[in-house]
Order: sequence, then structure tokens, then C-alpha cells
Amino acid sequence: MDPNSGKKQLFNKLGREDLIQRLDNEVFQRKTVSFYKYVIIAEPAEMRDTLYSMWNKLNCLGRIYIAREGINAQMNVPEQNWEMFEQELRNIPEFEIPG
Repeated sequence: MDPNSGKKQLFNKLGREDLIQRLDNEVFQRKTVSFYKYVIIAEPAEMRDTLYSMWNKLNCLGRIYIAREGINAQMNVPEQNWEMFEQELRNIPEFEIPG
């Protein structure tokens, strides 16, 4: 079954060359972050859709691997959106950082 079926807007539509050109034309800096967390994710597909929607609005790029056992992500975030990215991540109960 195609995980994007019925949700055609939830995947990268740019080819490699288009993406490189877009990045070359940006006038801002990006931060790169890699993270993982082992945690039970009851609905991985729903979590994937939520994260994609949130981070697409922030112009984030990267890869996110989500499974019932947790998340592994390598993200590239515009500096001006870094605080919002971090806040959105911490507001998801499964990814809360104690302390």
C-alpha cells in the first residue's frame, strides 16, 4: 500500500537538481540537526503526517524515519525558524525532554 495515497501533498516533489538550485538561491543560513529517540509511537503514519505538515511550513528539509519504536531524523532548519522547530518538537508528548 502506498503511504502517500490520498495525501499527495505530503512528499518531496523536487528533483535533486531543482533542490540544489533552490538551496543555492537562499539568502539565509540553515542549522543541521540529527536526533533520535526510542519511544513507543502508537500511530507512526499519523505522527509522520503531523511532523511533515509542521516542518514543511517552516521550510525544513531532511529525512525522518518513524516506527512504532521511535524516531530517527536528520533535519536542516532555516536559522530564523529554529526556535519554532524546537518548540514544536518539544510540544509533542512522545518527544518531550524531561528536565
